[in-house]
Amino acid sequence: MMNTRKYVLFGLIAVLIIGVTSWLIYQSKNQYEPQTYNVNSYLDMALGGDIEKSVGFARDIVFGHYVKHEEEYHMGSGYWGDIYTFKVEETLLGHAQDEIQVLISHYRKLSETIDGHLYEADVPLPDFVKPDMSKKYIVMLAYLKDRNIYSPAVVPNHIELDANDIATLKFNPETTAIEKNKRGDQVIFTLESADISQFDKITGLSKDQILHEIKKEIVKKQAAEQ
Repeated sequence: MMNTRKYVLFGLIAVLIIGVTSWLIYQSKNQYEPQTYNVNSYLDMALGGDIEKSVGFARDIVFGHYVKHEEEYHMGSGYWGDIYTFKVEETLLGHAQDEIQVLISHYRKLSETIDGHLYEADVPLPDFVKPDMSKKYIVMLAYLKDRNIYSPAVVPNHIELDANDIATLKFNPETTAIEKNKRGDQVIFTLESADISQFDKITGLSKDQILHEIKKEIVKKQAAEQ
């Protein structure tokens, strides 16, 4: 009698093991594997990186510092930026004086529908800069007359000076954003642009070197426009 019970027990255990194993195999075969998709958008921009090109594209060039953030600003076509108050300490080119409103590019809203799922992302722009209020900047600008604000004239358009007046050309190398859905699928949004670091001939220069080169290029620019 005991042996019969053992056989029955072992049989039930065996059936249970086979059932669980079969279920696990079925689950593994039918388990959803998340997908990755790439969405690329190309940026058409006025690329600088050196003094000659930067001055060539600029309408106004100012030296000074940022005072405060004012507001987020829709630049059109999905582009967004931020408006800051900038204290002009020296006008190198143009007519900007005292305090001006400067628009700094921030991100572009991108979206894509894949297999019925809508993916949206705010992708940082290559000329995005979060200014340090305690530092000095040389900024290459254009002028938006209808809003009375100044905007980027070239990418990149900010030269940051440290405490020793050594320059860094400021730009954002991370122009990618990732969005996921509940199933684990993900879309990698990328803004395709040139590798700005390869064109950077400003970082490491002193303030005096930069101002000398800017003034020299301004003379050439103004002579060519006459």
